[in-house]
Amino acid sequence: MDLFKSITISVCKYILMSLFVVCIINPVNAQQQNISDYLLFSGNGGNGATTPANPGFAVQISSSATINGPVGSYNLVQTTGSSVINGEIHSGGTIDLANSNNVTGNISAAGTGNSIQIGSNAVVNGNLDANGNISVGGGVVNGVVTLPNGLNYNGPTPSGGIVYTSPTLPMLPVLPTPTLFPAAGSTNVTSNQSLTPGAYGDMILGGNKRITFSGPGTYIFNSIQNSGSNTFRFDFQNSATGVFLIYVHGDVDLNKSKVLILNGGDASRIYAETHGTGASSPSGTVAWNIANGSSGNQNRSKWSGTIYAPYAAIKIGSGSGSSNLTGAFWSGTQVTINSGVSLFYDPFIFCSPPTASAGTDKLLTCAVTNIALDGSASTAGATYSWQALNGGNIVSGSNTINPVVNAAGSYIITVTASGGCSSSDTVNVSLNNTPPDVNAGSDMVLTCQNTSVTIDASSTNPSLTYSWTGPGILSGANSSSATVNLPGVYTVVVTDTHNGCTASDQTTVTTNTSIPDVDAGPPNALNCILTQLELLGSSNTASALFSWTFSAGGVIDSGETTATPYISGIATYYLTVTDSINGCTALDSVEIFEGPCILPYYAPCPDGKVQTLIGCELSSLYNNYIPGSDTVNDIYIFGGDSVWIEIITIQGQTQNLFNLVYQTTGYGLTDTIPNGLNPLIITGKYPIANLPSLEVPPASNMINYVRPVYPALTSAGVTTTQGDVAQKSDFARNGFNVDGTGVKVCVLSDSYNKVLGNPAQADILNGDLPGVGSPNYTTPVDVIQDYPYGAASDEGRAMLQIVHDIAPGAELGFRTGTISEGDLALGIIELAQAGCNVIADDITFITSPFFQDGVIAKAVDSVTSMGVKYFVAAGNFDSKSYQNQYSPMAAPLGLVGTAHDFGSGDNLQSVTLEPGAYTVMLQWEDSIYSLGQTNTGTVNDFDIYITNEFGTQYFGFNHVNTGGDPYEVLPFIVPGVVPINANFTIVRASGNQAANIKFVIFRGESTFNEHSAGTSTIVGQANAEGAITLGAVNYFNTPAFGGPTPPVVQNFSSRGGTPVNGVLRTKPDIVAPNGGNTTVQLGGPNVDGDLFPNFFGTSAATPHAAGVAALLLDARMKYYGLDINPTEMKSLLTSTALDMDAPGFDFNSGYGYIQADSAMLTFA
Repeated sequence: MDLFKSITISVCKYILMSLFVVCIINPVNAQQQNISDYLLFSGNGGNGATTPANPGFAVQISSSATINGPVGSYNLVQTTGSSVINGEIHSGGTIDLANSNNVTGNISAAGTGNSIQIGSNAVVNGNLDANGNISVGGGVVNGVVTLPNGLNYNGPTPSGGIVYTSPTLPMLPVLPTPTLFPAAGSTNVTSNQSLTPGAYGDMILGGNKRITFSGPGTYIFNSIQNSGSNTFRFDFQNSATGVFLIYVHGDVDLNKSKVLILNGGDASRIYAETHGTGASSPSGTVAWNIANGSSGNQNRSKWSGTIYAPYAAIKIGSGSGSSNLTGAFWSGTQVTINSGVSLFYDPFIFCSPPTASAGTDKLLTCAVTNIALDGSASTAGATYSWQALNGGNIVSGSNTINPVVNAAGSYIITVTASGGCSSSDTVNVSLNNTPPDVNAGSDMVLTCQNTSVTIDASSTNPSLTYSWTGPGILSGANSSSATVNLPGVYTVVVTDTHNGCTASDQTTVTTNTSIPDVDAGPPNALNCILTQLELLGSSNTASALFSWTFSAGGVIDSGETTATPYISGIATYYLTVTDSINGCTALDSVEIFEGPCILPYYAPCPDGKVQTLIGCELSSLYNNYIPGSDTVNDIYIFGGDSVWIEIITIQGQTQNLFNLVYQTTGYGLTDTIPNGLNPLIITGKYPIANLPSLEVPPASNMINYVRPVYPALTSAGVTTTQGDVAQKSDFARNGFNVDGTGVKVCVLSDSYNKVLGNPAQADILNGDLPGVGSPNYTTPVDVIQDYPYGAASDEGRAMLQIVHDIAPGAELGFRTGTISEGDLALGIIELAQAGCNVIADDITFITSPFFQDGVIAKAVDSVTSMGVKYFVAAGNFDSKSYQNQYSPMAAPLGLVGTAHDFGSGDNLQSVTLEPGAYTVMLQWEDSIYSLGQTNTGTVNDFDIYITNEFGTQYFGFNHVNTGGDPYEVLPFIVPGVVPINANFTIVRASGNQAANIKFVIFRGESTFNEHSAGTSTIVGQANAEGAITLGAVNYFNTPAFGGPTPPVVQNFSSRGGTPVNGVLRTKPDIVAPNGGNTTVQLGGPNVDGDLFPNFFGTSAATPHAAGVAALLLDARMKYYGLDINPTEMKSLLTSTALDMDAPGFDFNSGYGYIQADSAMLTFA
């Protein structure tokens, strides 16, 4: 049976008997099929169904079986050997055919993945349609292969070709609802008998028995369990309409059987249904079993009629020999056909055909674009379904008798009766939309003498109407000829009165008095730095003359009669363009606004970029420095008339350059700082007046570039820190009777005792620090090196007070770390060599690499490998960062190269800036020359500028990076008291290598107004793998002080998520308290109103955690005689932390808030 005919032909034989009506209907393509369309069909179980044996819910056909009819399954159709299937195969899941299978019909599978798999030597005389991949091991495919785009067909070339599109698949039938059986009787059937319709008990035949069903009707049995070979005779008694209905409550095992049909009738009028669950079968899953007979035609097992087993499997052909069966076999779970079985399709049909008429053919035209079809059906209670073919389209009413359509094509109505049987009919809709031809005539010209012209349209169509439109029609608007008096495009529309179709054409009327074009250019803004602008007027008129005027406040400095004058006043500027040939004029205006004032930290270089070795910072310093004028020291570190610099040397030239410039006339480098792991860098104090000597030979021949030593950032914002209680380290200390004895905790910060008045001695006498004179702990702080260049904040002393509060028995040490990157890396190694078990660090160098480990991070990993527990402040930079893969687009006006597309074609990143000083660091993923990556150095040259809202550059401080290091610094000041809006733009001046770009606002309070991405600000050694990185929470916002549970991480605390070598590191690790009391005044607010200043920032959180580490080390050694290595320490603190923010680890709070007591209790 062909299941995919476009037009259904209904051939019905109806036999009224009981509740059943029988008819055979070929379904329409892609419409719902009937179960009677299939010789074999398996469902997918359901309520009360038994799970089948392997291969599960499927139709499985063994070798040497011949199937003469369609095969279907909701899940799987499988053959296990060579078989012949003279029909179609359709699966709602997959199809798996073995080698040497011959299939005469179409094959389809709705499953994804590998939908259809066919072995070698296959013969497929139909189409292959699948929602997934199709594989044919070999043979021939005489049809079309259809599968979705992007999927694969592997196999012999199909005769009809391969089509990559969504296939049209049949809608598989719904299995019949199980019949509600009458009750079985009590009389068993065990011997030769002639039965009449009625209820019986069990049928148990022992072989060589004969049962005659005398006359059509309903026969009910409790179960059938036969052995041997038995014969069943169906005597129709010459009834033309009667059907046999055999209902079995339990399992059926016919063993071997023979069937005879007497006195009329055929297999299509015999229906058997079992509600067995297979419980009595050997496998526990087969509800209906028919065994093979002996070899030879006379001894074959035979059956006629349809068998339905909704709750368990049907098994045909068990054992050796052969079987010959006619009818249909449907199971709710599985149908198994074994070797030697031949099946012939003659199903039981459950319905009576309704009438169906699609109505008369219709015609669409340009005027009639929608039309209702006039289908009809006389069958009461029927449902309707329309299908459009050959380009047709149904607008509405596809399930009504009269749908509305709007396209030519074939339309098929399918009428489905309440019994499920359906009939179809087809109607054709054609289209007449041929437009008429039209010619609007020749173009015309208006002159001073001819102030009106006649335009003439023509067409070969005899039945037309005309309609003219245009700017100046004096007469004839609805005729073929119209009179006009204005220039422009005139359109004539002609309409065919027969089909309503229109066509149009245009003619142009021109004039010799055209107006010139004018564009005054884009708006812009002046501010306190950008005091002059070039206006960008233009005109495409070749003979244009330019003249500028302005409103009140305007000032034209030069170029008043050019397209691009220079102006310096805030006003509206008007550009008048005059065509010198005809004297016509045009006017345009541009607004120049007053922009916010943003001051550069130092005088910017011309055009925001230089190519000198000493860069923009030091060039500007040389040209503009007035001793004592820089009181902020955000970018430079001064020493009298000198500035600390870092000279990045050409590989192999470090010693030669040092010999040239150190304490020599014309150069004068002094006070050099060791750089440890940075052999290409010379750091020292250098006279500002001698900076140009580094740019000329012989020095320039040995230098890659020179930069200032950027000052380090620290993360700060008779007393005891409240953080001791907040993190429950008091409980850990007192409960386990430990105080850090035997542990040395060292701090890296700016200074220890550099505030005037020797405050460290006062702290010792008050018991806030250990040392001679302390009431309790007399071992002095081991000051390995204090800050050597004058006064500093003594933030390191504040950190040591916190450690002493938490672990008073621990020995303390200090070394400054704010001299230079190389010096900090060296200091980390020195502290490890000085016996420090725990190191706490709150320093950030803005030049530390973002995207790879620099010298400081490597030093951290080095000492952690030696067993040192390294605690580092995450930083106080909130999420003031942007990071993304560079995406090129056009640069703002006046900038060379391409600009980064922040999103949706926007090359500007809008920010709101609070008043104050700013330091912005841009870095990108590239080779770093100063770290020894000297083969190329950086291959991209990126620049960062601050601009107004129109993209006009305020300033930048960029240098040529190629061959050097991948960073740029943008320092500036926002004066006043009111926040202002500005924009950053990132430009690639040269290079084309893909790069991750990131800028961090290390100083200044800002808000990103758009394009938020890559907001992590944990960089440098805070992002080192071996470090334990600390975020901060205010102690008064912790549960111990009545705060929320869990506490909320501070908004200033730096967020994690910066990739290193392409891998995201899980930072921060934990969060610890800040805001507690120390005796060091660091500028934070006195939130608790007591006598002592509060110490805020991740700088304060870090020593809290370091103190806890000292207690844990003391306890582990005291009770177990064991150390805790850095990995164990990190695991101990993160695993016992109180989860905050998102569940589990997150980039805001790491693994959560430190719990000293919980960590200590792991030892109990």
